[in-house]
Amino acid sequence: MPDTITTVLFDAAGTLFDLDPPMARLIADEVVPTTQAEIERAVSLVGTSEGWPDDQSSASARVAAWSHFVGNVLRAAGQSHPEPRTIAQKILDPTRYVLYPEARPVLDLLTTAGIRIAVVSNFDDLLYEILDATGITRYFPLIVTSYRFGAYKPDASIFRYALDQTGSLPHETLHVGDSPYSDIGGATAAGIHGVLVDRTGRHSSFAGTRIPSLTGVVPLIKMSG
Repeated sequence: MPDTITTVLFDAAGTLFDLDPPMARLIADEVVPTTQAEIERAVSLVGTSEGWPDDQSSASARVAAWSHFVGNVLRAAGQSHPEPRTIAQKILDPTRYVLYPEARPVLDLLTTAGIRIAVVSNFDDLLYEILDATGITRYFPLIVTSYRFGAYKPDASIFRYALDQTGSLPHETLHVGDSPYSDIGGATAAGIHGVLVDRTGRHSSFAGTRIPSLTGVVPLIKMSG
C-alpha cells in the first residue's frame, strides 16, 4: 500500500452501481423458462468470443449494438425472442441502474476527507446519464470514459490521463474496480495501486489488495494517513 493516498479513481459498472435486475436475470425473465445461470453462461461465452458492444456515438446506435449482442446471447443459450431490441432498451435504461448501498456513504467520507476522486470507465456517454440518474455526478469533478478518451482499460494511457487531469501522483493514487484485467492490470501498468472489489468472492486467488465492498476503501485511506 502507498504511504499516502491523495486520490481514488473508481471504475463504474460493477463497482459503484449495477443494473437492477442484473442483465442475465433481466434477459432470462424475458425468455421463460430459461434460467439466469444459462444466460450468464451465454453472456460470458458471447462476451469472450465476439466481444461486448463497442462504445457508440448515439442512443440509436447503442440500441442497435446491444440488440445484436442480446440476439447472440439468446442464440448461444438456445433461445429466441421476437424483439431483442426491447430487451436492449431495458439494459440501456439509466433508471434501471442502482448504486451499491455503501457507494454514497464512501464517496461522502472521501470527499469530506479531502481525497480527490474521479471515474475511469470503459463506457460511452450513457455513463453520464447513469451517474445523473443515480445522483452521484456531483462527486466527480473528472469523469474519464473510453469513448471520450479514445482508449479502453487496461491501456495505461487512460489512467495516466486521469492522473494528469487531477494533478495526482501515481504512487499516491488508488484505482478501485471489479476487473483484475481491465482495472488492476491497467492501473498497475500506470504505476497506480489497484484495489479489486470482489463482492461475490470469485477472485479468491487474487494476490493483490482485495475488498468485499467499497467500504473496504476507507481503512486503506486511514492506513495511509
